[in-house]
Amino acid sequence: MKTIDIKKIGLESLHQLQSISALTFCETFGSSNNPEDLELYLHNNLNADKLLFELSTKDSEFYLAIYEGKVIGYLKLNFKNAQTENQDPEKVELERLYVLQEFHGEQIGYQLMQFAIETVMQRGLKTLWLGVWENNLKAITFYKKLGFITFGEHCFKLGNDNQRDLLMSLSLNN
Repeated sequence: MKTIDIKKIGLESLHQLQSISALTFCETFGSSNNPEDLELYLHNNLNADKLLFELSTKDSEFYLAIYEGKVIGYLKLNFKNAQTENQDPEKVELERLYVLQEFHGEQIGYQLMQFAIETVMQRGLKTLWLGVWENNLKAITFYKKLGFITFGEHCFKLGNDNQRDLLMSLSLNN
């Protein structure tokens, strides 16, 4: 298992965030989606202005996963009103967790998830939740192994394609 450093980032890391966001999103979803929809999503959702806004949002936090000086993944947590779905303020959304494909199988995603869980628990909050594309079976299996359960669904717009995300949550015993 490779051990990573996890670093909270701010506005100064915009370009690193944009680069890792676009690369990991394309690696994860590129082969199973229409290229035009993928490009439109990247243009609308992972552009510098949008990420700058997200980095500036008070109740959102981004963390980079760094291995041997290289950014290999990241995660985004949303608290309170920054959550993408109207949720209880005692809940925290894990909006994004992505790792470069070359590091899949190295427990990087697990380390990032454990970090997210610890962050939520340290703040005395009770639930971590996320949305995951219904066709991302690898991620769904990963979340289920960690104890996440499905509690609903929502629409995720990838370009012009309306996709179904499963909403999953993990109850944390503080």
